[in-house]
Amino acid sequence: MKQKILELLKERREINITDFHSFIPESKGEYAMYMPVKPGLNQNILWMAELTQDFIKAFNELMIDEKLIEWKPTDIMCYMFDGSPIYNMKLCEKKYIKKQVKCWLPIVITLKQ
Repeated sequence: MKQKILELLKERREINITDFHSFIPESKGEYAMYMPVKPGLNQNILWMAELTQDFIKAFNELMIDEKLIEWKPTDIMCYMFDGSPIYNMKLCEKKYIKKQVKCWLPIVITLKQ
């Protein structure tokens, strides 16, 4: 799975996180991936839903352990312009960082330079 993620990012340069299902269909599962946070911060910031455990594990290893990929927040309009899937829930705002509010943060994934 890690190799498929890396190959996709090499090919496309960046990807809206919710587009992974379109390019890696076997990533579709029953789990959700949330933004990794420090204690005391909101642990309910959704990145993407309906993922397999294998995809989440591979993604986290690439991002946290191997530091090969990185993420940054992006505007919801970028998702709309690209036709990327959008979740029907509150968008994450700064005011939710320390509150345990369920929200979604649209992010773009890139290879680390």
